[in-house]
Amino acid sequence: MRYPTVLIGFGRVAASLAGDARMMRWFPKATHLQCLADHPKLELVGIADRSEEARAAARQMCPAAKVTAEARDLAKLSPSVAVLAIPPAGRLAALAALPSVRAVVLEKPLGAAEARLPMAALCREKAIVAQVNYWRRGDPALRALAGGRHGLGRPQAAFALYGNGLRNNGSHMIDLIRMLIGENAAVRATSAYVTDPRFPLAGDGALSFVLELANGMQASVQPLDFQHYRENALDIWGERGRLAIEQEGLLIRRFPRRPHRGLGDAEEIACDAAEEIPIRAGEAMPALYDNLAEALERAVPLLSPLSSALETERVLDALIASASAGGARIEMAGRA
Repeated sequence: MRYPTVLIGFGRVAASLAGDARMMRWFPKATHLQCLADHPKLELVGIADRSEEARAAARQMCPAAKVTAEARDLAKLSPSVAVLAIPPAGRLAALAALPSVRAVVLEKPLGAAEARLPMAALCREKAIVAQVNYWRRGDPALRALAGGRHGLGRPQAAFALYGNGLRNNGSHMIDLIRMLIGENAAVRATSAYVTDPRFPLAGDGALSFVLELANGMQASVQPLDFQHYRENALDIWGERGRLAIEQEGLLIRRFPRRPHRGLGDAEEIACDAAEEIPIRAGEAMPALYDNLAEALERAVPLLSPLSSALETERVLDALIASASAGGARIEMAGRA
């Protein structure tokens, strides 16, 4: 059985990223359309986008799918799955217009509370399975390092870099820290929150911040200006080793603890003796789709569920609030 699937939004992440030849070298399936093409369990039957240019591209690329301007026009196809690759403000109406949907794929960010909380409530009310495209949670190499399986022992410190906006790439690094190290007990902005019209997400900004984790350690995070170069990276120093996730996830290295080269009674992290972990980032986004289809059939846990993404969004809100309050420490009581 293949579940009828509709794609709402036919922009960059939905389709056009596939035109980047260098990205395709590492991510042969980097778009929603590529993940749906020939999927054994999901059949793309309809596409909606309000842009005539996008609809023309969709008709050319997906001649078998019904292409329309409005999501509600796809309701007659009785889709089981909807991929909502549109801004957060329009997602609730799109999902409400498709009453047969049993599962959704959502792009991040989830948006302000007035957009994401009603969406979450609708998914709970209708028992809709909701997967969020924090793609690193689908990466088998990173999943193998989660849950303390990184071999570092207890983490002592962590440092991260991001660019192109807090709600854009910053959210990915916060989510990766949660995945690999643990949940947040408190957050604190260490700079002002400055919006930038160059960022891909309208109204997005950047700030420096510290995450105080429930295990007692702190993670320091700094923004970069992508005008000079790109990087989203995480560097974790544990009691028994160091893990560096660099080149936006395309280079993962683990460094062992060894006798110190300059002292007889001490040890060091051997930063010149890296073990490279095989890269599997190209499998990440397809894995989220495979997992979603499996969850429809057998109710298995999702790799990147809406409940987890809501917690990441709550951290983002708290960081911006901290910056507005002059760097106040904000406790993250409870869960989203």
